[in-house]
Amino acid sequence: MADPDSDFLKKLRQAFAFEAKEQLQIISSHLLKLEQQQDEKIRKELIEVMFRQAHNLKGSARAVNMNRIESVCQSLEAVLSEMKKGEVPAPKNYLDTLLACADVLERLLAEEDSDSEQLESTITRVKHELGAFFPTSGAPVSASANEDVLVTDTVVAADTSDSSGSSKAPATSEKTATIDSVRLSAAKLDELLLQSEEMLSIKRAAIQHAADIGSLANAAELWKKAWHTFAPNLRALRTAANRDLTEADLLSIGAQLNKAVAFLDWNQYQVNAGVARLLNQRKLVSADTHAIAAGVDSFLESTKKLLLTPCSALFEGFPRLVREMSRDLGKDVDLKMLGTDVELDRRVLTRMRDPLVHLIRNSIDHGIEPPDVRLQKGKPTRATITIAVKQDESGKVEINIADDGAGIDVSKVTAAAVKSGTINQAESQSMTKEDKIGLIFQSALTTSPIITEISGHGLGLAIVKENVANLGGRIEVDTSFGVGTAFKIFLPVAIATFQGVLLSTGGATVTVPKANLLRVLRLDASKIKMIEDKDAFDFNGALHPLLRLFDLLEMENKAKESDNPEFLLVAVVRAGDEILGLIIDDVLEEQEVIVKKLGKPLNRVRNIAGVTILRTGAAVPVLNVSDLMKSAKRQSGKRAGAAAEYLSPRNKKRILVVDDTLTSRMLVKNIMEAAGYEVKTAVDGLEAFSTLNSEPFDLVLCDVEMPRMNGLELTKKVRETTKIADIPVVLLTSLASREHREKGVQAGATAYFTKGSFDQTSLLDVIKRLI
Repeated sequence: MADPDSDFLKKLRQAFAFEAKEQLQIISSHLLKLEQQQDEKIRKELIEVMFRQAHNLKGSARAVNMNRIESVCQSLEAVLSEMKKGEVPAPKNYLDTLLACADVLERLLAEEDSDSEQLESTITRVKHELGAFFPTSGAPVSASANEDVLVTDTVVAADTSDSSGSSKAPATSEKTATIDSVRLSAAKLDELLLQSEEMLSIKRAAIQHAADIGSLANAAELWKKAWHTFAPNLRALRTAANRDLTEADLLSIGAQLNKAVAFLDWNQYQVNAGVARLLNQRKLVSADTHAIAAGVDSFLESTKKLLLTPCSALFEGFPRLVREMSRDLGKDVDLKMLGTDVELDRRVLTRMRDPLVHLIRNSIDHGIEPPDVRLQKGKPTRATITIAVKQDESGKVEINIADDGAGIDVSKVTAAAVKSGTINQAESQSMTKEDKIGLIFQSALTTSPIITEISGHGLGLAIVKENVANLGGRIEVDTSFGVGTAFKIFLPVAIATFQGVLLSTGGATVTVPKANLLRVLRLDASKIKMIEDKDAFDFNGALHPLLRLFDLLEMENKAKESDNPEFLLVAVVRAGDEILGLIIDDVLEEQEVIVKKLGKPLNRVRNIAGVTILRTGAAVPVLNVSDLMKSAKRQSGKRAGAAAEYLSPRNKKRILVVDDTLTSRMLVKNIMEAAGYEVKTAVDGLEAFSTLNSEPFDLVLCDVEMPRMNGLELTKKVRETTKIADIPVVLLTSLASREHREKGVQAGATAYFTKGSFDQTSLLDVIKRLI
């Protein structure tokens, strides 16, 4: 056993962390496969693999003095050993406990030095539940050594005990996961090393060029000294030419002329030799420039390949997510994953994890019907979500997330858009089906009858679209009502460099990605349209917002007035399916751009994705086109919003907090007041109903279980009373089951949050949107 204070132990633990993460991932994924597998032979193979992983993990933990991990692995190994024998059937809930065990091990791996009582309690509980499976199980038998591997994912799980004290495997969506390392093939490293060695010749050439230029500089210094030596003779000749010459002067001039001729002969030789060397140097530098450019491009491409990671690294947590969420919602869902060996830039995968998780959650929550409904429709009770990845000839990767659920109800989406003010009734009647489906990506639009921790916020798909656009990709929807929905995402394989177009605005220079720039056009100022209070222009038969770029960037205009004010230069940019016209001063040039992220304290600057360095050495901001779209919306509505706020009879929104528990009532009241709301409290539904009928409120935040009149009864009374029927009612309760949520919907609740998983920021965001 290693000395706990040694540097060697620290290195061992780093290696152990890499190995252990993959071992735990294998155990988790095989547990999910075990649940779906009916073939007894394959089940035994899965158990054998998990057993070997647990055994090796236990031994490695002992070697690096991680005793708690060793102890939990001992219990896990014992259970898997009994399962291998197959003599006693595993308990019904064995899978949940084994998944919870894997989560505890992941947490221990991340918090080995933690001595919190909660963590110790979780370890004790999980070990107890494992021991209760097979009370007579003995010590695990030996297993073969595991292969050395490098991990691609880190997953840290939170404590997941439910109110009964038993372990429950948390949904994958509740974890924080990052792809923090990549597996490298020896072939890729060999290729990179070979290219690095080829750069040695470029290095030698550069050294030689520097020596040649030094030699030319020495020759120039020699010429300069010779010129200083000859200069007095030239001045004497000039002086003699301006006076009468004697015979002696002529003799002196003759000698000076001989020197001048000699100098000119020498000078001609030096110039010719210098010119020849410069021409030769130009030829060599030109050839080496091409070699350097090709070498650097090749090296960059090879380096990009090092970052390519199979999509399986992104997808490995999805089976767990589907299992947990479908079970929580009372649905039966299969997940199929195809093309997981297609490789993408690790950074693309990392940034696409949350959007894909949202699409899967959205599919299960909104798309997939409950088993009884599917049966009535003549569908299999077990639904299917398919994630398929493929790469096309253009180098783009397509990720297709499809389900065989209910599809999108276009009429419902349109009605929600009209209700939220996204469009008006007249606009809805003139829109095509594709345009109406596109409304699902609008922020603050939701068709969910109630807001929960999972859905109903109206932000998810808008964020998905924004993240895809920020990666230079696009998203499409194909849906058939009653049949299913497919989201198609098209992404670049890698991100590093791109073609950028330099624009001049307000006397400053900025860069816009060429992929976002549709066209630059001259716009007749008289053709500018006015839509409400906004400038707009016609592009391809549709009206789009038009703003000055320096106004959007909140810059001072230092450019001189245009010589032709009747015409404007407009850069037409696009993010996703949104189009915006930017009035600029000039288009400068196009060049390859490498984006450098802004450092602290400028980690996130609105409208700016980063900076790039021009050939001149100047730093130029790179525009974030998705941010520009948001800024355009904010700017156009700023005046109306400010006026509305100024004219409001009361600036603070009023919230009625209803809860029979003093502690909960005061806690929620403090949170709301800290967020700037005026708050009044009531101890039960009866008092709250009386208060609502006597005072104006903008929202009710209510518990469910209360004496005299509970939260569901209060919600029904509010909806039945015309005077207060439109007030949003948010239920905040400890009742977390699907049946209780459905009762909340039936009662007319606007949103439903559970206290066990209560997230203050999410609740405040929902309240802000509702009022």
